[in-house]
Amino acid sequence: MPFISKDSIEKVWEISDMVEVIKDFVELKKAGAQFKGLSPWINESSGSFMVSPAKGIWKDFSNGNSGNSAVSFLMKKEGITYPEAIEWLAKKYNVELQYEDNKATRAYHEKQEKKEALRPLLESSLRKFEQAFQELPEDHPAKLEVFGKREYSNDIVEDYRIGYAPGGKFLYDLCVANGRKADAITLGLISDTGDKWHNRVIYPLVERKGTSLLPVGIAGRALVDNKKYAKWINSADSELYKKGIFWYGLDKAREAIVKKGEAWLVEGYNDVIAWQTNGIPNTIAGCGTAIAIGQIRLLKKLCDRIIFNFDPDGPGKKAMLRYIPEFIKEGFRVQLVVNQPQLDPDDFIRYHKVAARKYDLSNLSDNINYRQDGFKFLMAHRFKAKDAVAIAQSTKELVQLVSDISDEGIRSIYKDWLTKESSVKPTEINKWFKELSLIKDIKGNQNKRIQEFSSEDFYRLPESVKEPLENIRPIIEKYQMFMANHQIYVQQGAEPPFTFKSYSNFDIEIIQHMQDEKYPMKLVRIKNVHKLERIFDMQSAEMNTPMSFENAVTAHGNFRWKGGRKEHELLKTFLFDSMGTGRKIEVLGWQPEGFWVWNNKVTVPSENDITIDDNGVFEHKNVMYYVPSANKIYSTNIYKFEAQKRVVSLPPTINFQNFTNQLIKVHRSHGMMGILFSIASIFQDIVVSELNSFPMLFLFGPASSGKDQLADVCQSFSGRPQTAINLEGGVSTIKAQVREFAQFCNLISQLSEYKNGDPKLDGVLKGLWDRRGYKRGNIDSHVGTESIPILSSVIMTGNYAPDQEALISRFIWEFMDKTVFDDEDTKEYEKLSDIVKKGISGYTDMFLHHRASVKNNFKGRYREFKSTLAQRRPEAQSRMVQNLSVLGTFYQMFQNIPEVSFPFSHEDMMSHFDKTIDSQMSKMNSASVINRWWDCFLASMRGTVADQIRDGRDLKLDGDRLYFNFTSCYNRVQRQWYTQYRDSARLRE
Repeated sequence: MPFISKDSIEKVWEISDMVEVIKDFVELKKAGAQFKGLSPWINESSGSFMVSPAKGIWKDFSNGNSGNSAVSFLMKKEGITYPEAIEWLAKKYNVELQYEDNKATRAYHEKQEKKEALRPLLESSLRKFEQAFQELPEDHPAKLEVFGKREYSNDIVEDYRIGYAPGGKFLYDLCVANGRKADAITLGLISDTGDKWHNRVIYPLVERKGTSLLPVGIAGRALVDNKKYAKWINSADSELYKKGIFWYGLDKAREAIVKKGEAWLVEGYNDVIAWQTNGIPNTIAGCGTAIAIGQIRLLKKLCDRIIFNFDPDGPGKKAMLRYIPEFIKEGFRVQLVVNQPQLDPDDFIRYHKVAARKYDLSNLSDNINYRQDGFKFLMAHRFKAKDAVAIAQSTKELVQLVSDISDEGIRSIYKDWLTKESSVKPTEINKWFKELSLIKDIKGNQNKRIQEFSSEDFYRLPESVKEPLENIRPIIEKYQMFMANHQIYVQQGAEPPFTFKSYSNFDIEIIQHMQDEKYPMKLVRIKNVHKLERIFDMQSAEMNTPMSFENAVTAHGNFRWKGGRKEHELLKTFLFDSMGTGRKIEVLGWQPEGFWVWNNKVTVPSENDITIDDNGVFEHKNVMYYVPSANKIYSTNIYKFEAQKRVVSLPPTINFQNFTNQLIKVHRSHGMMGILFSIASIFQDIVVSELNSFPMLFLFGPASSGKDQLADVCQSFSGRPQTAINLEGGVSTIKAQVREFAQFCNLISQLSEYKNGDPKLDGVLKGLWDRRGYKRGNIDSHVGTESIPILSSVIMTGNYAPDQEALISRFIWEFMDKTVFDDEDTKEYEKLSDIVKKGISGYTDMFLHHRASVKNNFKGRYREFKSTLAQRRPEAQSRMVQNLSVLGTFYQMFQNIPEVSFPFSHEDMMSHFDKTIDSQMSKMNSASVINRWWDCFLASMRGTVADQIRDGRDLKLDGDRLYFNFTSCYNRVQRQWYTQYRDSARLRE
C-alpha cells in the first residue's frame, strides 16, 4: 500500500489553518482573543466549543474532546485516520500529494500516527498544570516565583501556558484511571509509582506547524534553591520531543527570525520570555547547556545571522567559545551583545524597571554599535597571553575554520583579520589556505564518485536487518557500524557499495561510567540473540583490548565477540560517545544527593519511592545510579554483598505506637533509650555536621538480660540485623573489621563481648565517638583507600564496663541487670521477637520524610535542650550532657507528630536521663584501687567455674557482715585484675 510522502505531509501541515478548517464544521464567533461556537458533537443552546489561535488549541467543554491542530479535529470529528485527515486537508488546500512505498515512508507514517496518539495526553497534562497554577493561593511559592520574582503579567502566563506541578500522584492517578499509564511513562510525565514532576513551575515546550501549536514536552523549574536538586529539568527525548532539534521560543519567534534574517540566542527560558515580550521577538534558547548540530541546521533554514546574548563570564563564555565555531562552520555570521550592566536578559529587564528608566530593546536589537563580531571574540580568546608559537598554532586552527565558510566575501574578511591580529606572515596563512583547498578538492572528487551510487546502493544492509536505513544511517556514517537484531555489524570495504558483517551474538550499551580514583567502572547492559539479558559492572580497563573485553562479556554467559582490534576500536568509540554518566552506590543508607538507598528501593524524603530494577539500576533527577548488591545476578551468591542484602525496607505489621509500647513493656526504660537512639541514628550525618561526634549506646549487664535482643531491635530499623563484631580479640579484631562502619551511612553497627583493660581497644572506641576514622591501606573499595570514615553509629554490649573516664563519658550507659523472667515476661519477649522478625525498617521511611524539618531545626533545638539539661545536672560531665541532649532533642522534634506518638512522657525520659548520669558519674568516681578491687571481686563472682568466687566456699554472708577467705579470693581477683587492667594487683595492703 503506498504511503503519503514526508514532504507532502509537511506541506499540508504548513498550509493548514486550524480556525479555517474548524469553520467548515462549526459557526465560530469572535470572543476576545478566542473563537466560540456550538458543539459539533451534541445539541446545545449555548456555545461550549472554544478555539484559541494564540495557544493553538481547541476544546469542546460539553464532552471533553480537545486537540491542538486541524488534523486532530478532523480525526475526532470525522472518525478518520491520520493519513485520511492529511488527504482531507490536501483536497481543501489543493495540495497535490506524492505517494511512496518504502521502509522509510512506512516508518514515518507509523511515527506520525503514534505522535497523534500521544499528543492529546500531553496537552491534557499541560492543562492540568495550568489549572493547578491558577488555583494556588497568592502567597504560594510558585506564584511568588512567577508574579513576584519574574514580574509576569496574567497575559504572559496565559500566552506561555505557565503551570505548576504539585507532584505526588497528581497526574499518576488520572493517567491510571484513564488507561494511559504506559503512554504517560513513555512521555516522562510519571514513573511506575507516581509523578515525575514535583513542586515545579512548568514551562511547556511547543513547536509550530502552520497555524497549529503542538506541545512536545515540558520544562520545570524547582521552587527550592537546593544544590541537591537540579534547578531546571526537561522532558527526556520521546516520540514527540527531540532535544537535538528543538529551540525553546521558536514557535513564537519563527516569523520574526525569517523577517529579520537573524536570531538572538539566550541561555534560559525566562530570558526568552523577557526578550520576546520586550521588543526582541526573534529570541530563542536551547533546552539545557548543549547545542546540537541538528538545532544549528534547523536554524540555518530560517536565517544567516546569530546574536549570542550570553553571560560574558564563566559558563556563558565557555558556551560561546564552544559554539561560535559550530555556527561559523554552518555558514552563519555570528555576533555578540553584552548587556550593560552585565545581567542576563531576565534580570536586565527587571533592573531597568526598578531603575525607573525606559530601555528601548528594539534599539538594542537594531543598533549595530552594541554588537561585537563573534570571530573577533574567538581570535581574542585564542591569542590571549600566548607566545608567537602558540599564536601560530591557534591561527592555523582558525584557518581550518574559515576555510569551511562557503561565502567568499566573509572568508576574505576573516582572512584579513587573522593576518592582522595574529602577526603571522601573510604568505604562511595563504599557504595554509591553499593546502586546505587542495584537500577539499580531493574530497570533492571522492564525494562525486560516491554520489554516483543511489541511497539504497551506497549502504547494503544484510537481509535479516529490518531497521530502515534512514534510522541508522547517521550512526553508520559516524562510526562505520551499527547494532540490530541483538548483533553488532561493522562496515566492510574501502569504497561503496558498503556491506556489513556481524561480529557478535549480542548488542551492548554502556549505561553509565562510574568514576573512582582507584577503580573506575562501567555499568553495562548486554542482550544476546536468544534474548538473554545481563546488566553488570566491569572495570573500565576491561574495555580497552579485544581480549579483555571478550573475557569480560563471556563471563556472563553466551555472549561471543569475534572482532579484532579495528572492530573493537569502532565499537569502543561508539559506546563511549553514547554512554551516560552516573554513580555506583556501594555505601547503602543516606546519600549526598538527598535520598536513602535500601537494597530493595530508594526513599526520597517528601517524594515518592523509587523502584530499583532487577539489575540494581534506578534513576533520580535524570542521573542513573547502580546498586551492585541489588543486581539479581548476585541474589543467590552467598559470598557477595551479604551485609548489604540485609539492608531492606520492610513494611511493619503494626503501627509505631503499638510497636514501641511492646518494646517498653519488654525492655522497660532501656527500650525508651533504644527507640531514641535508633531515630537519632537515621539522621546522624546531620548531628555529626553540627557536633563532630555522635553518641554511642552501651548495653551493660550479665548474660540473659536481653541486651542482644534490644541491640537487634535497634539494628532492625535498617532491615535485618547485621552480625555483631565480637571484641574478644581486642584491638586487632576491631581494626580488622572497622570497614563495617563505612559500608553504611546512618545505620547502626553492634560491638559485642566488650572487656575492659585494653587501652588500645579503648582508644579505637573513642575514635568511633569522635568520628575520626581509621587509617588503613590495601582496601579495594573507594571507601577505604587511605582513611576509612566512620558513617555508622555504635551499640556496644558486654558484661564488663569501661573504667577510663574518657571512654565512660562517650557512652550512654544502660545497666540491664534483670535476669529472672516469669512466664508472662517470656511471652511478651517472644511477641516482640515476632514483630521484629517480620520487619520494622518501614518506620525509618516514616522518619525520613521529616528530614527537612530535622535539618532545619536540630541545631537550635539541641542547644536549647542541652542548656536545660546542663542546668538540671550541673555536676554531669559535658560529654554525658551532649550525648543525652542528642536523644532528648529527637524526642522533642517528633513528640507531637501523630504517626509517632511516643509511649513515654518528657518527664519519664528526663527521670531516666538522671539515672543514667548518676550511674556513669558513680562509675567515674570509683576509679580508686579499692573500688577497682571490688569491681574485680564482683566480676569474679560472675566468672568461669574454675576462677569463680563461690558462696559457701570462698565467702559467706552473716547478717550485715561479709566473711571471705582472703587468699583464695585474692588469687582469683588477681587473675581478673590482670584481665581488666593489664597490670598486677597490688599485694596485700
